[in-house]
Amino acid sequence: MQDEKSQPMMVGTDEISLIDIFKVLNKRKNLIILMTMACTFIALGISFLLPRVYEVTAIVSPASRPVTDGQGQIIEKQLIETPLSIKEAITGGSYDQALISKLQLVEMGLPKITVVVPKDTDLVKISVKTDAPEVGVTLEEELISLLSSQQSQELHIERQQIENLLKLHLINLHTKNSRLDLFNKQLKESKAKIDSLENVRQNKISKANDAVAVLLYSNEIKTHQLYLNNLEEKIQALSGDIASQKIIKDQLALKKELLKPLEVVKVPTIPVKPVSPRKSLITVLGFLLGLFGSVVFAFFLEFLQKAKLAGEFE
Repeated sequence: MQDEKSQPMMVGTDEISLIDIFKVLNKRKNLIILMTMACTFIALGISFLLPRVYEVTAIVSPASRPVTDGQGQIIEKQLIETPLSIKEAITGGSYDQALISKLQLVEMGLPKITVVVPKDTDLVKISVKTDAPEVGVTLEEELISLLSSQQSQELHIERQQIENLLKLHLINLHTKNSRLDLFNKQLKESKAKIDSLENVRQNKISKANDAVAVLLYSNEIKTHQLYLNNLEEKIQALSGDIASQKIIKDQLALKKELLKPLEVVKVPTIPVKPVSPRKSLITVLGFLLGLFGSVVFAFFLEFLQKAKLAGEFE
């Protein structure tokens, strides 16, 4: 019975507490509104006073070289320097002194450089946050120039090796083509000689008393025919060799063409909008802080007022 009677009393107490809360909020509504508005406008003012920070970004693709198998066939692409190694070099400060010297900056004045390697790509994203976006653009341009120069040196060595091989193959091809022209000329002359001997032999055959001469011409024709057959074999072998050399030359030329220098996928430019301060976010946070703080302060004042009244009553 006691539990049943106490339950309505508890409910009534909860209802009174909730009503009291609304009474306090209504009583102190002007204070809450003023404090909330004040915090909101203060936050908005702070957002305008804070320095604007811009993020300058650039995206590069590292230089690459083709990889060939034992037959000279191109099977894959190999990067001169992996994106992760580029990231470690930049964030590790490998280029800081060169940048400071080139841009004539003090060491503390060098903006922080952030490097990100997008997932499942060979790209490198370079970002600089600074309140002077033109400095960020110049910084990234110089950094890209340093990266490109470093990788181009390695490409230059390989390109020179390929060009030297190409020159050797071109000289070899020229020599073999000259030999092929000579063999074809000899082949033509040999065929003409055989045709001439065959005509003479046919004339001798028509005369019964020239049997010895016919035999001699037949032997000479046979000798020239053997020489002709040997020439044809040499021409066939040489032609196959020249075809193989041309394939190798084309593969070297393609390999040279596939030597790709560092590519700038996105050039650094001055952004239109700053990344901070985020005025809307700061203003909303100021509003929420003012609202919460004013409500707490209103209840604190109500508590002080009740405590004072209680003290006077006693």
